[in-house]
Amino acid sequence: MRKIFQTRLFGRTSHLYLLFVLFLSVFLSPSASGYDWNRDYGVNASVARDDNFRLSETDPVDTTSTSLGVYADLQGTSEISSLRFTIGASGTQYSDSSIEDSENYYLALATTY
Repeated sequence: MRKIFQTRLFGRTSHLYLLFVLFLSVFLSPSASGYDWNRDYGVNASVARDDNFRLSETDPVDTTSTSLGVYADLQGTSEISSLRFTIGASGTQYSDSSIEDSENYYLALATTY
């Protein structure tokens, strides 16, 4: 018996393939070879305490939050144009169970001529 594997069109793995193709197209395009390429990447983390998260005088919510984020930035410049690609993700977790944890993702592509 043969197994057939199916992938979701908009699943997480397809996003990784899309990013790979985007990076590859930037480096293989003829105009991209004239750029001076710079890259920047990093991780940020924080721990915070909030004694009144919802800003309510009647029912203050005391919580501690932990955040973790990562980002990567690729920028190419020439005398007449620039190309910038940024990708990142961050997440915040709260100690109080009534506050929903958050996840944020971003992707940016900017060009100038």
